[in-house]
Amino acid sequence: MKHKRTTFTTIVFEALKRADDFRTGRQLMAETQLDTNHVSACLSHLRKFKAVDCIEQPDALWWYATPDRDTRQRVIEEKSEELRPRRPRRKKVKV
Repeated sequence: MKHKRTTFTTIVFEALKRADDFRTGRQLMAETQLDTNHVSACLSHLRKFKAVDCIEQPDALWWYATPDRDTRQRVIEEKSEELRPRRPRRKKVKV
């Protein structure tokens, strides 16, 4: 059985929520130990779903978490009993 790993997006989002303040991309990279590509991709994804926002300054973008505006949804399909059960597979017999 595989263990579920925390996604990079969750790591970045949790870092911003814990900070409860503005953070630059470089600060997030230092806190999360992720590279530039991962952090920028995560921030872009989170911004698309309004989970984070930023303030643009001439020297950097300052990011902050907006968990109350987060529009991401997680859909988990639940298994249900089938109305008509499937036929069992036939076992192959070697001759």
